[in-house]
Amino acid sequence: MTILFITKYLAGDMISLVKEIKIALIPFFLVLIAMIIDLIFGIQKAISLGEVRTSYGLRRSGKKFIEYYSILILALTVDILASIVDSYNLPYITFTVGVYLVITEGISIREKASEKERRKQNKDIGMLLTIFENRGDILKTITDIAKRELEKEKEEKQDAE
Repeated sequence: MTILFITKYLAGDMISLVKEIKIALIPFFLVLIAMIIDLIFGIQKAISLGEVRTSYGLRRSGKKFIEYYSILILALTVDILASIVDSYNLPYITFTVGVYLVITEGISIREKASEKERRKQNKDIGMLLTIFENRGDILKTITDIAKRELEKEKEEKQDAE
């Protein structure tokens, strides 16, 4: 029976222990890279749409990091416990959870872009509706300004003559 990490540690086989730890950390690293890419794409999309970037989004990313890594640590713990009962020496569950989280981040990147586009379109539609609803006031204001300009021009012509 080879228990993940523990057997190598107790035997003093540090080279194999480091190798097992590196293998177990691959999903952690891949999830971190996916989260960073998601954050970068989210910031770029916000910039391209002219949205204000606040600390709220960064706090959400921090919470997501804690949630994802908690799940990964739990999966690794299950892998270690499963290695006691079964004789497998690779963190299969951790890898499966890591792949799922990376796929989730990929979907998030795609959804975030379309969601931001929808929000911008909704904002534009809202502005158009406001303009349409207030068209009478807007036309009256434009007409008043035009009348004042015409009167000003007439007065200037009369003063010049």
